[in-house]
Amino acid sequence: MKLMQREPRFLCAKVETVLKPRLRSLQDIGFSDTEIVQLVSSCPSVLLLRDIQPRINFWRSLLGSNERLIRAARRGMCLLTSSLSRKIEPNISLFRECGISEQRIAQMVVTLPPDGNRTRTLLIPIPIAEAIDDTGRRISGPGGRVQPGAARRRPD
Repeated sequence: MKLMQREPRFLCAKVETVLKPRLRSLQDIGFSDTEIVQLVSSCPSVLLLRDIQPRINFWRSLLGSNERLIRAARRGMCLLTSSLSRKIEPNISLFRECGISEQRIAQMVVTLPPDGNRTRTLLIPIPIAEAIDDTGRRISGPGGRVQPGAARRRPD
């Protein structure tokens, strides 16, 4: 019942042409039945997205496993529903330019606490208060904005 309350569009979705093929698609890319239940519980709209495979593949390659992807989806369900090309990839590129490693980016996605509007990590121009590069130096600037190239600057 909670699932229907969170995503009432399921009531109008065609089982044979929408829901079953998308569930099959998740199985085809390596999710177990248990993982599918966890993923859909975390982000119900995942079954309504037409392009879910590229999104899942992107996040799984960054995070390393289905388990970490599901944990991240629990914390910020818009990870799977936000545009990769318009929001996620440009912001991850900016993190990389700042010298933040893939491992650190993945750690931020999985471990940051959920935000009220679920956009804390990678969706809006990266408002993180304490960005730290791999050497442990703070690289955020005024207002908590990450400064491009900040990881390459020498401390004063």
